[in-house]
Amino acid sequence: MSDTKILSKIKKLLALSASSNEHEAALAAEKAHELLMEHKLSMADVEAHSTDGREEVCEVELEWGKTYIDQWRDYLVVDVARAFHCKVLRTHLSRDGKKLRGYRFIGKPTDTGASVAMQTWLTSEIERLTKESGLPTWELRWSFTCGAASTISKRIRESFDRRMREQPKYGALVVVDDHAVARYMAQRFGGKVRKGGKHARTRINADAFRQGQAAGQTVTLGGRPLQRTLIG
Repeated sequence: MSDTKILSKIKKLLALSASSNEHEAALAAEKAHELLMEHKLSMADVEAHSTDGREEVCEVELEWGKTYIDQWRDYLVVDVARAFHCKVLRTHLSRDGKKLRGYRFIGKPTDTGASVAMQTWLTSEIERLTKESGLPTWELRWSFTCGAASTISKRIRESFDRRMREQPKYGALVVVDDHAVARYMAQRFGGKVRKGGKHARTRINADAFRQGQAAGQTVTLGGRPLQRTLIG
């Protein structure tokens, strides 16, 4: 199979990884990862590959199954969306008569799919690390979680900024995608996007926060389907 066909397939799989069907999304993400590893490709290769040059901006929703969104998720998702040239909005979703909270990613299909896969992976890793920390109280676990999320967000920002400095072609791609998303949002929302409110203040335990920060250094940026997206 030629590189062009492989890259096209990976793009389609990344779009499917944003499916509302959790099983379908997981399978697509795993398959995309397998192809990236098998053919020694990175997401930079996928982003640079434009089979038709006409990817339209779209919206993809990601729900959390709760009536609220934790503060640390909000901080993390902004950096994830930026890394994949997307904008993200908080939104209310309706599932089986229940009102839930979630996010709406806005960008090219490949980028929104990658954003959903990345956010889902990082969230699961942070929750796993928090559980494995063995901290006995909610306050300590919360502080640990916030510390882990802060470190991961910082790593994403630093990696993105480094790529912008060192890879001029990547920087040009970001500018093009940002303009496309901005035009879409202007047409779709007409400047009526409301900024999120402030989160309630929660007491942070400094020691547990630092433990979380250290744990955040161990997480692979990119997860299963995006192993080399932000680290090379």
